[in-house]
Amino acid sequence: ILVDALIPHANGFLNWPTFDMPHADDISNHGGIFTADGRPKALANVYRQLTDSLQHRRQLRTRATVTLQASLVGLYTSRQYQDAMWDRVHETLQAGQIPDFRFV
Repeated sequence: ILVDALIPHANGFLNWPTFDMPHADDISNHGGIFTADGRPKALANVYRQLTDSLQHRRQLRTRATVTLQASLVGLYTSRQYQDAMWDRVHETLQAGQIPDFRFV
């Protein structure tokens, strides 16, 4: 639901590892859509359903009303930082604002 809600407000900001990388020391060690040996995880089904729902649906980007800044290092290395960022996104959407993202 969150990804679908953000589609009109974001333009290619999602950066997700394709496969888990067990030897990495950041979130990519377990953050893939597929396990290290290629088995689809639950998130793969979420993206499959999202892709199906977007077929033949024209995508228009809505002009942002607020820019949220986030650290890429924080997003890749800290679950607490990730949770705080998603809380900010939820609060922004609930307030009727349209977020854009600046990653530093």
